[in-house]
Amino acid sequence: MNGITLMPIRVPGLIVAKQYAFNYELMRMLRSTPYDIVHTHGDTGGFFAASSRRRSTNIHTFHGTRAVSGMTSRQPPGWRRLAMGLVRPMLSNLEALSARHSDYRIAVAPKVAGEVLQHYGVACDEVIQNEVEVNIDCHPRARTFRPRVVAITHRDRYGKGVDIVLEAAKMLPEFSFTIVGSVVDGNIPSNVRAVGEMSHREVQTILRDHDILVSPSRYEGLSLAVLEALASGAPAVCSDQAAPPDLEQCGAGEVVRSDDPKDYIRALVNLAGHLEDASEGAMNYAREHDGTRCINRYTELLMHL
Repeated sequence: MNGITLMPIRVPGLIVAKQYAFNYELMRMLRSTPYDIVHTHGDTGGFFAASSRRRSTNIHTFHGTRAVSGMTSRQPPGWRRLAMGLVRPMLSNLEALSARHSDYRIAVAPKVAGEVLQHYGVACDEVIQNEVEVNIDCHPRARTFRPRVVAITHRDRYGKGVDIVLEAAKMLPEFSFTIVGSVVDGNIPSNVRAVGEMSHREVQTILRDHDILVSPSRYEGLSLAVLEALASGAPAVCSDQAAPPDLEQCGAGEVVRSDDPKDYIRALVNLAGHLEDASEGAMNYAREHDGTRCINRYTELLMHL
């Protein structure tokens, strides 16, 4: 192996424009430069890499599936509903082609591998769980009379369950909440602070300064926000979509299997009642799933292909 070329492409505009701009640049690069191995992530890159390759081996990593995530997002109003109704099936079909045309398929979680098999009819060759480095500033949390809860979101507020967080906050005035990443419309409870978009370093500081992460996502492949919270020492209350494997078994948080805000309230109150033990469980989970394992496995794979 003589070297690795990283290709981070950021394209402003609509999601369709981003997809085509990325894939055009990917195909142009692959046609002009011989590569032994091409490793793509996301939904459509695997198909375009496979169709453009010159005797290269194509690895594709699935972080989730469009086939499932598209079913969990709330339909936008007006003309955007029609546009998304056309775009989502197209992206799902391209992702299916990525699955079928790749030489080696990786899923970031067992449930993602199951989705690829169920919806695209192709088995993943391996599951390599996303992992993060243990935060050097991680520290155990102590029980407090006013627990600080943080939620990390993005533009798909419904998909990330922001509505569930706000409803839970209304009924938990003794907790303080911070929502990162999504602009919250309308009136929000007095115990909720919305801080908008933040850099990754700022998010890590937010996680370090809060006691619990809440992630009521309606769909996730494997939530990096949850993993980073655990690595900072903050236990998590997650939906069954956002929870990493063995979260509850390791004592690192609680899994909620519904969209009912009252179920999240019960989980938050319960977790706050034994915050010290849950925080220790979070740090133990992070140590057992340190990012070096993921890196080493990908390195072994690249060396042996």
